[in-house]
Amino acid sequence: MQSRQAIASTTPAPKDGPTVKIPNINPHKVRARLLGKTAPEGREFDNEAGFTLIEIMGTVAIVAVLVLSAVPQLANAMEKAKVQTLINDENILAIQISGDQSLTGNALYNQANLTASCTAIQVSADNAVKVAPNATFTGYVITGYNPGIKNYVVQYDSLGKGAIITKATQAAFANCS
Repeated sequence: MQSRQAIASTTPAPKDGPTVKIPNINPHKVRARLLGKTAPEGREFDNEAGFTLIEIMGTVAIVAVLVLSAVPQLANAMEKAKVQTLINDENILAIQISGDQSLTGNALYNQANLTASCTAIQVSADNAVKVAPNATFTGYVITGYNPGIKNYVVQYDSLGKGAIITKATQAAFANCS
């Protein structure tokens, strides 16, 4: 076992006074002494800095749990942003169709006029839209598609309903042309 002399160090006092022993306790040496460990002959323990493997593993585990809990939230937020972009594209297209229809003076919508209005507007890069008149030709429905949207179908109904978001999977749509 190490003696108290090995743990404490001698500090010189000012030049005009006697030498005073002030204990300078090294916690690593104290821990080694309490655990009954001794350094090899002529060497000292060098445990001054660093983290143990257990501490690092615990930190990595905590960070992994936090990241894994945040990933689904992020994916859901990204999908909602894509839905909003699709709704915006459909609203812009609806304004274009309404403007074109009012210029023609027709009360009924036909596929040729809807297609012409649709090609005049450029939608966002990932979005595709399909426009079709309703059964009575008094209105139209715009159906939007985005490959990044997995859980929703976004439609726009011109007969006062506006944007309709239903929770369902999307089928592939052809581009508006």
